Amino acid sequence: MTEKSQNHFLTSLMNPIKRVFAIFSLIIILCPSLSAQVKDYSKPDIYPYHLSPYKEAGLMVLGTTFLYAGAFAQRVLVPMQETEIVALNASNIPFFDRWVSDLWNPKLNTVREILEPVGIVAALGTIGGIGLQKKTSSFTWYPLMSLTMMYFEGFYISQGATLFMKSLAKRPRPYTYNKNLSLDQKLTASNNESFFSGNANVMFYNATFISQILTDIYP
Repeated sequence: MTEKSQNHFLTSLMNPIKRVFAIFSLIIILCPSLSAQVKDYSKPDIYPYHLSPYKEAGLMVLGTTFLYAGAFAQRVLVPMQETEIVALNASNIPFFDRWVSDLWNPKLNTVREILEPVGIVAALGTIGGIGLQKKTSSFTWYPLMSLTMMYFEGFYISQGATLFMKSLAKRPRPYTYNKNLSLDQKLTASNNESFFSGNANVMFYNATFISQILTDIYP
């Protein structure tokens, strides 16, 4: 397992993300009538989200730009070198973070990395389920398309913010303070990318998105 696995995961998403971005941009630009489809819903089937085609296109462009800018900033970030790691002192970090530095576990690290794609699959699965249910009851694909658009808008922006903040904060990862690890184990390509937490961001975003759309659509 490499320390840059999250970066590799994001990189592997880039080509699919480009395709999704292109498809949905064409849909919302060429088919502005999509926003009117919600009016065809029979009462009491009410859908809470009414998207503006051109506003969504703008958000997608903004989010994609933010994502790639953040990825570039993280890519050029220089990891901590041997002298910097040796000079680290756990007493210089907040007391509530200090005890975490000695708790790094490779097995839990593997679980952490698995949870990220699981969260994405869960969110997209929820979107798909709602979309199919609404198609069956209201004979329109608008919920599926609008929820997918909303998801990727938020995902791009949240990931871009996370990657960009990592390059600004340059915060050492907790394991760099771990006295039980060798220097070689600490000399990783992402040893100063602790804040924001990419995995926490993905899990929180997906959990929040799922809970919000379920609450709004099925109050």
